[in-house]
Amino acid sequence: MKKLWLTLAAALVLGACNWQVPEEVTFRANPQVYIPTGAALFELDFIDDFIDDFEEDSGEDFDEVGEKKGVLDPRADDVTYDGQPLTLFAELNIGVPTFDSPVPPEFGDELVVGEGETDELDFSEVFGPIPDSVEISELPAWIWFSATDPADPPDVDVRIEAQWNWDNGTPAETMYLMGELAAEPLAAAFDADVHSFDLAAVINQQPRPEDLVLRYEFGTTAGEVNSIGSIHLRIEIPFRFETTERTFLDPSDDDDPEDNPLVMDDDIFDRDPAEPDEDLDDFLEAIRGSSAAIVLQLENSSGFGARLGMINSLAAPVDEAGYQAYIEDPSNWVIDVELDSVVGEQDVVLDISPAALDKMIDGIPVGPHQVSQFIPEFLIELPYDDDSENADNTFQINRDGAFDVMQGYLRVRAKFDHTFSIGNDD
Repeated sequence: MKKLWLTLAAALVLGACNWQVPEEVTFRANPQVYIPTGAALFELDFIDDFIDDFEEDSGEDFDEVGEKKGVLDPRADDVTYDGQPLTLFAELNIGVPTFDSPVPPEFGDELVVGEGETDELDFSEVFGPIPDSVEISELPAWIWFSATDPADPPDVDVRIEAQWNWDNGTPAETMYLMGELAAEPLAAAFDADVHSFDLAAVINQQPRPEDLVLRYEFGTTAGEVNSIGSIHLRIEIPFRFETTERTFLDPSDDDDPEDNPLVMDDDIFDRDPAEPDEDLDDFLEAIRGSSAAIVLQLENSSGFGARLGMINSLAAPVDEAGYQAYIEDPSNWVIDVELDSVVGEQDVVLDISPAALDKMIDGIPVGPHQVSQFIPEFLIELPYDDDSENADNTFQINRDGAFDVMQGYLRVRAKFDHTFSIGNDD
């Protein structure tokens, strides 16, 4: 930087050879400076981990598990599903007893065709960094049967009960989903409106059930047993939610809470606490008190809009309650911007006040040399509005969702005021 100023001074001398040259020249400038802030990719990579865990945990009990693709309802080929939001499913084929014809008369007019229960389903970590306080909009399930003669389906009764919080073989919590007081008829085959139910009320319990069991009972008259081809139970888990309070994503690892991908590794100005840099310090003093802006080119493919904030991670309290109070106060943020939910590239330009820029420069003294550090931590606040009657607090997560900051820079107006000698030192 000093070499540049001396070159400019030499040009001034050559251009003014007929003038009386002063012994000192003061060079003043107010250039606009661009400081790269780098790129960052915030992937919602918990999705792949959950799909693997879901398939591993549920695969032994359910006949089919995985990510839903294709049609919305496996029995309705004309209703398509575009893959958004991310949706997982588990489907169970329930065996039906068969009898020789004619059916033995000793069974009477009523017969329990089948009963059983699923293995325990763990929903405690099903949605990754989405906190338990966020409610699931729906978690649909279906029960249907195929008839040996679709034109003349039998009358089948069904009762479904959710059970969780088990203690010594007894569930502390139960909820009937179909047929609470009496067996509820399962009407015509493939009629989803009649034999569908919603598990959202169960999954939205606090905390989310980690040992959910679905118990099922089916019954029909003895004379119609052989008219049943098969019975199916299917659960779908769409990643569609509704916020009921201010909520932030928490993508940190439960096994290592300090491993948070939203916390950057280095100082925003690349200051090294082990090696003070006087030239860098002089430059930062030159931009102190300036108006600035952060310019980001990013792509949001998460499926939801969000409020993006940034704090100095070193300034946030360590204890959970203090940290939560700190990040919920926007006065502690140096940037605060709304991100569009539309998938695609978007340019974000955010003005930074001189006070906020000075807060970034001052940072927190770190290391034996007490070098100032500002380690950015990004905050992703989920959509929520408690002031508007028409507020839309719903959002969803898309497959392969991510916040991709492709490039960014800090734009500031620097102040240079340097005096140097150009005369003969002798």
